[in-house]
Amino acid sequence: MNKECQIVRDLIPLYTEDLVSVGSRAFADRHFESCEQCRRERDAAAERIIQAKNASEVQNRIWQEIKARQKRKNDRIIIIVVLAVTFCYILFLTCPLLLGALGVVEINPEVSFNEGYNSIEEAMSSYEDSIISSDKKIMDRAETSAYSMVQTLCYESEKL
Repeated sequence: MNKECQIVRDLIPLYTEDLVSVGSRAFADRHFESCEQCRRERDAAAERIIQAKNASEVQNRIWQEIKARQKRKNDRIIIIVVLAVTFCYILFLTCPLLLGALGVVEINPEVSFNEGYNSIEEAMSSYEDSIISSDKKIMDRAETSAYSMVQTLCYESEKL
């Protein structure tokens, strides 16, 4: 290998990426015409650059697919959250009706803003009274259940 081959081999990476001056390119082209080994190195370097560009394109396509999947996942999460909030809102609005239908809370049908009340405050007061009375009934049921459980436990302990 002569000195000219060493110079051209140092230029090959720049030559394949088209980063050499016009004079250096002309010098390398003249050398490639006469030197088979340097020409093979130039072709191999060009092939490596093409493979690197292809790999970069594949990597970009994979990255775009990952971004698209993440966006779809985020969209699904947003839809689920919106549906959950809507469901909770509807449940909150209909909860008194559902509890009344199940018999847990007694809804006083006399409470109406259209009938017999002179103000909203009067209607609200009547509504609060009906809620308090239903809460008292629930508490009474719970106390009765607790009392009967204590009695049963005492009876069972006496048997032992």
